[in-house]
Amino acid sequence: MVPGDDGEPDLAKRVMEKANFTPAQLREEIESRKAEYDMLTDEGALTLIANEVGIQLEGNAEFPTMMIGDLRPGMMDIDIVGRVVRIRQPRDFTRRDGSTGYVCSLLLADKTGSVRLTLWDQECRLLEDISEQDVLKIVGGICKSGLRGPEIHTARRARMLLDPKATEDPRVTDLESVVEASEPPPTRRRISDLQDGDSSVEIRATVVRLYRVWTYDACPNCGRKVEDDRCRTCGVVAPEPRAIVDAGVDDSYGFMRVKFFGEIAEEFLGVSASEIRRGVDDLFERGMEARRASEEYLNREHMDVLGNEILLRGRVELDEYRGLVLNVDGLASPDPVGETLRVLEEVGA
Repeated sequence: MVPGDDGEPDLAKRVMEKANFTPAQLREEIESRKAEYDMLTDEGALTLIANEVGIQLEGNAEFPTMMIGDLRPGMMDIDIVGRVVRIRQPRDFTRRDGSTGYVCSLLLADKTGSVRLTLWDQECRLLEDISEQDVLKIVGGICKSGLRGPEIHTARRARMLLDPKATEDPRVTDLESVVEASEPPPTRRRISDLQDGDSSVEIRATVVRLYRVWTYDACPNCGRKVEDDRCRTCGVVAPEPRAIVDAGVDDSYGFMRVKFFGEIAEEFLGVSASEIRRGVDDLFERGMEARRASEEYLNREHMDVLGNEILLRGRVELDEYRGLVLNVDGLASPDPVGETLRVLEEVGA
């Protein structure tokens, strides 16, 4: 009997059927949860596993209501359902230690939008069982900022459930009419009209100020900050540098601070995070204070970005000290023809 002679055999049986576990595999999962949480009983561990695989327990009749459109970078333990509308096959890359890694992605969509699910290494083998138009449920994932907006990454305890039933999750019924990604285009706005919480907005502005740039050690899997080569989500990893750039832009209607993260920060400055780190560290080792080294590096190496006109897409949030800040998740150069047509439409209107 699993989990034990005085356990809950009916629940254990449901978990094994739902997750396709053998008794030995379920025992392994139970011991894994007990090792992760102090003072957790077999029954407590089994309850956690049941929730993760989507089994509704007595006293927990509420179904998850989160939709893809609700996702925001930084969310943990997300629970969403979507239809697979695009698959990108695995590609290999070389890690810092010389080993080979693999990454692939799926684009999931529901009636509120679409989001990319990124899979790493052994997780890529899941594509052998997944096809476009399949329905996929993600339980326990995390949401981070990606080059094209929010992305889902699987954490250590995340579960992916293929083709859940509508009786188990009513959100499946809403996917019947979803056959492709329905990502609404960003709304062009003036800086003077932006408010805290505005999302999927686009501004056309000129770069007028570079404040600072810094790097941090990030987990190559989930993007979280790594300390002493250990990620709180993924365990021991080989960290990689990620960059953040703090700048100021003006669109003639107003001025605001903007932040670029990760690959978008590298695209904005035209250099890799590793190059940024080397440049700032070199000045720091010469005796400059850390913030001063960051500012001096920008002054020496990247003043050419000042005066550039760019299109920025992202989400607005209120910073206690800096006022409204646009967290950028998309960067592009204005298309002269497109911008001309936009002006003509506004004049005509």
